[in-house]
Amino acid sequence: MEYTLIGGAEKSSRPREPEGFSVLLLNRGGKPYRRELITELLKLNCREIISVEKGDHPVKTEDLGGSEADIHVLRIGGEVSPGDIINVGIKEATGKFVFVLWSDMVLPSGKISSRVFEKIDERNHFCTVPLFMEEEKTLPTCSVPIRSGLRDMDVVFHIPLTGGQRTLFPSDYCGIYHREKFISLGGFDGKIGNPYWQLMDLGFRVALWGEQILYQEALKMSYMGEIPALDITTDRDYGHFFMKTQAIVVRHGSGRLPGYRLFSLLAKSGGNGVEVYREFCQIRTWVRQNRKRFKTDVPTLLADWDRS
Repeated sequence: MEYTLIGGAEKSSRPREPEGFSVLLLNRGGKPYRRELITELLKLNCREIISVEKGDHPVKTEDLGGSEADIHVLRIGGEVSPGDIINVGIKEATGKFVFVLWSDMVLPSGKISSRVFEKIDERNHFCTVPLFMEEEKTLPTCSVPIRSGLRDMDVVFHIPLTGGQRTLFPSDYCGIYHREKFISLGGFDGKIGNPYWQLMDLGFRVALWGEQILYQEALKMSYMGEIPALDITTDRDYGHFFMKTQAIVVRHGSGRLPGYRLFSLLAKSGGNGVEVYREFCQIRTWVRQNRKRFKTDVPTLLADWDRS
């Protein structure tokens, strides 16, 4: 993926022990929204703001409401998924944590204590997500996987009831990610184009590899406009997701993708047989390389979810 990072204070090298948090601001909803949000974000004493810009239109940091030292502009070329952009943004960030959000979101900085970010640092989870509000009501953004067969499952969404509650994936990609854990886990899978399956893939990998995504009740956000809908169609991306998660068998502390799962992929993908076989082999190699990172498999995860 082609990209350029411009602006911001000069950085000769990455800090040996990153501290604090960076902000990665994804662009959606227009520049007026973004400028207002940046003003609020600067009040949180973040290390930096990386504002994403797609296309060739020039952007100056002063147009965004910050100083040259506060803000970088990450210019992305071509058509890429949100996950691809986040992978690059988190890689380029210097904070220990990276707060990912969209420019059409509202963040009331005056209601957020500095202690919130101290707690996130202390707990050290893979990702901490906010509550989403609409007219003082909490929205049902907590994603929970439930069993619907031996290896089949569904995902239901409900209102998070308490702080510290677990969710399968961060709603709309929004959350405070632990930078090193995110990179170590491999980030979002850029081969998956559908945002729903991209989020599902990350969420299950986090859970199967022993990490968690939890809510922070003191971190509340809302949208300026309509809440984006997810396309949950079982398209080709679903087959890719299935092979990396539901099809994995974990025995004696090691994960593997059995050869007979190829028939499932052929049935679920509906693609060219040669291409599907090539994809299966690639995923099987990936599973073999990461076999010791699998702490559990999907059937066990589903059975234990409510108790975790």
